[in-house]
Amino acid sequence: MKPIILHLVLFSHDNGLYDIMYHITKKYYHSFENIKTIYYCFDEHIEDNYILKDDILYIKGTEGYVPNILDKTIKTFSYINDKEEFNYIIRSNISTIINCSVLNSILTDNIIHYGGKLNIIPSNTVHYIDKICWIPENFDELNIKIDPSLWGVHFVSGCIILSKESLNYLLKSNIRYDLIDDVAIGFALYKHFNISDLSNYYIETETQSSKFLMYRHRTENRFNDILRMIKIIELLS
Repeated sequence: MKPIILHLVLFSHDNGLYDIMYHITKKYYHSFENIKTIYYCFDEHIEDNYILKDDILYIKGTEGYVPNILDKTIKTFSYINDKEEFNYIIRSNISTIINCSVLNSILTDNIIHYGGKLNIIPSNTVHYIDKICWIPENFDELNIKIDPSLWGVHFVSGCIILSKESLNYLLKSNIRYDLIDDVAIGFALYKHFNISDLSNYYIETETQSSKFLMYRHRTENRFNDILRMIKIIELLS
């Protein structure tokens, strides 16, 4: 039996290109009966804390990077956890296309508590690998050293698969809001749940293959990203 999957898509209205990506993907995502897709974003103008309009969840707040993405993601998790029935959550983003057929196959045949493209912050890291994504409070611009508490942290980047159990654990954790969302979630979970590494199902280059789970589109030319997304949707449909 196919699992009940809640697909949450990180989204914002502050870039007209993201709205195009929303319209490109929504018909495809809504064609799977066991997968419910909700796009989520901040909106500082709404009166209530949450408004679910069609398939977009608006959360009262202001868009930004750190800690805004993590903040709206955790708030979405909390809101959804109380209102929806599901076996798994997959958190993706607006420019990544999820192959729902492969997702169904993976989650029907395997038990996954925390899964996706695995990354490991190297131990004894001296220099920042990506200071935009890893931002500890004691970041030293002169020495460019990473917070030692992050050495060896395993985390899933981009698209994140969570079971009901791991989601509940995450929501009860002391989450670090000084980190980008992927790393903060990994920091809370990686010592408590086995990570299912799905890196072989993840691709960032143009392809005509339908075997992958996640198709990431993020280049300097966002219009080319849109064209590539259209081709992938046609392939998967």
